[in-house]
Amino acid sequence: MNRVDCIKLIRSFIDEKLDGNIENFLNYDLDQLENDEKYGGFDPDNSKIANAIYVVLWGDKIPDLNYDALGTSYRGDILNSFNTLMGRSTEDQTNFVGIQKYTDNPQIIEMAKEYHKKYHTIGNMTIWPNNSVEYSEIWKEYEDDDTRNDFKGKSFTFNTIRSQSPWYDYFDAFLEIIKEQLTAPKIYLNGSAYSVVCELMYGKTLETQFFEDFFYLGGMEKFENFIHTFYYENYVDMENMEIQQIFSPHAYHWRNFYKKEEYEKYVSSYITKATEIIEYRGSKMIEELKKALQIQEPEKESPATEKKKSKAVSYLKELLSCDFLPKILLGIVFMVLCIYSAGSFIRFLIIGGYNIPDEVRALRSPYHGKEWLFNSFYIVMLLAPFFMCRVYKKENTGFKKIIMSLLVVIQEIMIIFPIILFVLWKILICCSKFVPILLKEAYGILELVNAAGVLYLGIHTAVVVISIIVLAIEEDYRDFSKYWGILWLLFIFVFPLILKVLSVKPLAILIGIVAVGFIIVVLILNGYDAVKYRCPACKKFNGLSYVSSKLLREDDISIQVQNQIKNAEGKVIGTQDQYIPGKRKMYEETYKCANCGYVNKKLVTKDVKLL
Repeated sequence: MNRVDCIKLIRSFIDEKLDGNIENFLNYDLDQLENDEKYGGFDPDNSKIANAIYVVLWGDKIPDLNYDALGTSYRGDILNSFNTLMGRSTEDQTNFVGIQKYTDNPQIIEMAKEYHKKYHTIGNMTIWPNNSVEYSEIWKEYEDDDTRNDFKGKSFTFNTIRSQSPWYDYFDAFLEIIKEQLTAPKIYLNGSAYSVVCELMYGKTLETQFFEDFFYLGGMEKFENFIHTFYYENYVDMENMEIQQIFSPHAYHWRNFYKKEEYEKYVSSYITKATEIIEYRGSKMIEELKKALQIQEPEKESPATEKKKSKAVSYLKELLSCDFLPKILLGIVFMVLCIYSAGSFIRFLIIGGYNIPDEVRALRSPYHGKEWLFNSFYIVMLLAPFFMCRVYKKENTGFKKIIMSLLVVIQEIMIIFPIILFVLWKILICCSKFVPILLKEAYGILELVNAAGVLYLGIHTAVVVISIIVLAIEEDYRDFSKYWGILWLLFIFVFPLILKVLSVKPLAILIGIVAVGFIIVVLILNGYDAVKYRCPACKKFNGLSYVSSKLLREDDISIQVQNQIKNAEGKVIGTQDQYIPGKRKMYEETYKCANCGYVNKKLVTKDVKLL
């Protein structure tokens, strides 16, 4: 199959197995496909659908990688193992042979079952060259060594050698030797597992140009490229490119014997960290697949104008059904109000004054002053909750949906009714040119509308306020309700009050200086934070957010302090150094990038006085 065929297979899989939603790849267990002729295979990481994904993600980045090469020159592999720490499933499928040796804790068993479903998802899969090294080439000098009996007559690939000592399928440990060989190659000729890796990467049995062309002797820059290509960022400190031994100590269920509490701690920590890595990589792979599927979207047999129109309609429907549209509307209102108020303030400072009554009146009512501007503000402030209510109605069921549906219908009527009246008014005006008597009736209707305008706006506003209260009950919509309320208060009360206060020119100049100084300080501090918390993986400024802090160790120390020396009258006549007991605490602080999911850990030391 070529790349187009692989994309067709992935599309078909999404429709048939993922309910049409590509996001469901994140949690889909490919182990379910063992007997599936169309998508499956003997191993989940070498199934037909997995191989198609490898081709789409990496086919244009890796030499000679195509569908036919998978299983021969290349092969899929699982990154974070299950069996090493927890063992295979028991015959009755209720436990795992490794876990049952150490604990009967139902929580640990349940965690393992959940992870067992997770570790065969695409986020835990990668590819390696499938070239092999024969036993005779590496181990022949050790034929009498009993420790090597298990290797006699066997050959090794990347997939199989990383399961041997000292790595036992821990990818963070195995990545150390890969980094070494990619950045500062060291030849091992001692018959160890390291020798196998050397031979696999540079030896005569190399069947592909995977390392030689793509990474070989490329230095740290090429190694960083290697990490980004396969989404291995969680295994590496991206600031200094050092491998993070995130699973240390690298425990395994055979030979070693752990205490129950110790083993449970290892399992819990391993599953938590491995799941985080799998979900990060899965999300990145899904995002890349989305791009590929969009690029390869077949054109419909219709005129170009019709296609553009259908896309525009599709985008419009998507925009109207998303919760970011009402937020954008609120943002526009806030920005325009700020610009208008700042403009009035600057005009006042330069010209020496402005008509306060008119400005205040214009801000207090949409029917005075700059009528077009503030009518627009008022309309947008009523439209934003309407669109958010539609989103709420779509995402809820039962009584909540019924209540919100009623509020949406009322708002639709309140929005459409003035438009109908406006159209009727224009029609009457137009017709009055031909039938003069209608002009008098038209102005009569207009007077009636103006008389009922206050009541109409009051009812509409009341409905919107009730909708905002209903939205505020739900946590997901609480921020929108809060910001709408704040902006409404700014629109009705705060901005007119500010202009009134600033009518005193000395006070206006002082406030202007303070405001400019404050803005400069905020920009400097925000710039500092943006650089300080820049994500080393995706390079986004201010991308890292604090997640948690864990105390690693605590040492007794002495802290030097200065005590004041006072005379009999209580006056300070000098100072004296003194050492008091204290604690030095070392914390591991965890930060996560909201943009790419990269996790960064920092060591922080704090000295605390005990007196």
